[in-house]
Amino acid sequence: MVVLFHATQSLHRDFGSEALPSFVQGARGVDVFFVISGFIIVYVSRNAAYDGWTFLARRFARVAPPYYLASSVMLVVALFIPQVLQSTTLTWPHTIASFLFIPWDNPETASAFPLLQIGWTLNAEMQFYAIFAAVFFLPSVLRAMAASCVIFALVHVGFLANPENQTLAAWTNPIIIEFIFGMAIALLWEKRLCRGGTALGWSIFAVGMTLILSLPITIDGLDNAIAFLLAGVPAAMIVYGLLVVERASTIRDIPWLGLLGDASYALYIWHFFVLGAVRVFWKYTNFDGVVNDIMFISAVLIAAIITSIFAYLWLERPLVSFAARHLAGRRKLSVAPVACRFEKDGSIVPASIGVFDASPKHPY
Repeated sequence: MVVLFHATQSLHRDFGSEALPSFVQGARGVDVFFVISGFIIVYVSRNAAYDGWTFLARRFARVAPPYYLASSVMLVVALFIPQVLQSTTLTWPHTIASFLFIPWDNPETASAFPLLQIGWTLNAEMQFYAIFAAVFFLPSVLRAMAASCVIFALVHVGFLANPENQTLAAWTNPIIIEFIFGMAIALLWEKRLCRGGTALGWSIFAVGMTLILSLPITIDGLDNAIAFLLAGVPAAMIVYGLLVVERASTIRDIPWLGLLGDASYALYIWHFFVLGAVRVFWKYTNFDGVVNDIMFISAVLIAAIITSIFAYLWLERPLVSFAARHLAGRRKLSVAPVACRFEKDGSIVPASIGVFDASPKHPY
């Protein structure tokens, strides 16, 4: 969804093409991402035999190394061939903040976007991880509830103060409530309340997908501060519906789809570079109208998926494995940076491909 959004956005902005509408709803892939993150973090830590610092180290080892590599590439490009970039201006405070996952005033876009602009979502992720780690000493249910209270408090402060400072505005952005949606779904799953049968699950999923792809980004008269509900609630329906299906039936493993899922993080952080490369190449093509737009979008999507698979296999896995071993020791922090299969009894089974260095107790 996000790749298609950026591809259609580029067609309109860079080529002036209006043969196809901009797929603005594709940006809501981020909302699904946040709900899934809330679910995963509660789910995989519910029986954790480690403390908050180890939890934070695990998450840092999983997220930071690939992102740092991509951000470093962006930094090199900005330093040596800045003419290929459209909205990147270097300042060292902003650059340093980008690597520290701190939202900072972007000198080019007047926003809190980091050096690698799509990293704003990872800034929000790290904020969520820090909140969750701070309450990690609590039992699982209370931990999720306490983290939710902190998030609600931050958003409430944002409502009251309406901060102009980009850092404070990002830390109090109502979109972080979507992590609460995911945590709530995880608690329902843990209490075995995600039930209702396959038909109900697919129905909830279908309604969620329909809403997330059709609802407007904003509604006149609705404060933009709560407009995230237009995406957050449907995103929660999508995740919840599929979990109901997961619990009600056996979903067959499809290895190539599993590989695409494993490579989804790489797809997210590297597709900007692919889009830029295709954009440069496309100036030499002679397609017109709808054919041009379809060919461009297809080229970006295919190239981005292929690139992400190679990046996942040859860059992300070795980097994450290295970080896991050296941050807290191999036995304490061994992780598998890939998707795992959720069994009906609530256990986690590593996926059949790509899993390495996994602790039997905490394969995620």
